[in-house]
Amino acid sequence: PEDQTVTIANQYLGNLVAEKDPLAAAEHWEQLRFHILKPTTNLTEQSGYLEISLSLHRARARGLLAKGDKEDCLQVLALCEQLDPGEIKVIEEFVPLLQKAGMRAEADKLFENNYQIYSNLVKQYPESANFHNQAAWVAAICVRRLDEALALAERAVKLAPLSPSYADTLAEVHFARGDREQALVWARKAAALEPDGKFYEERLQSFSKRELPTKP
Repeated sequence: PEDQTVTIANQYLGNLVAEKDPLAAAEHWEQLRFHILKPTTNLTEQSGYLEISLSLHRARARGLLAKGDKEDCLQVLALCEQLDPGEIKVIEEFVPLLQKAGMRAEADKLFENNYQIYSNLVKQYPESANFHNQAAWVAAICVRRLDEALALAERAVKLAPLSPSYADTLAEVHFARGDREQALVWARKAAALEPDGKFYEERLQSFSKRELPTKP
């Protein structure tokens, strides 16, 4: 069917140019979203509609920032936060990008807005290893609130000691704090907890090779 062909083409073209030309990618994903909203088209997973919207907004914000359109970039990021508050991909990508663009206050605000979401969830569900882990991860990847991140990550590991992902987060926290040795200790534990997977082995290697982050 024509609609399906157009949908597949726009998705492919958006993915193809996403890194080199994020604004063009956003336009393709906008067309993709237009077609899947037609009554004759639907996605098998409802979450797909949100994911497509977030992908095009993230690409557009990245492209606008690269062009120096800082205010427009912030407006698009605000849409991302409205669509999916606490979306970790947005935080991972744009806190460092904003900071690199000389927008330290905006980077701090983006981090704090989203960190508080996870911090509040931790308070609401104090026995949730997942929420402790998510709050710790957000802080670690943004190299902020690292004392809190350490306590959160240690609590997550205590609540779920057999989870490789929580051990990996604790490794990331130690790395963000400048402690490569402890990062490697916990990265080895994560790899040992999932010996058949390559992901944590690759993460272990990354802790050996990456430069320690500079605190903002």
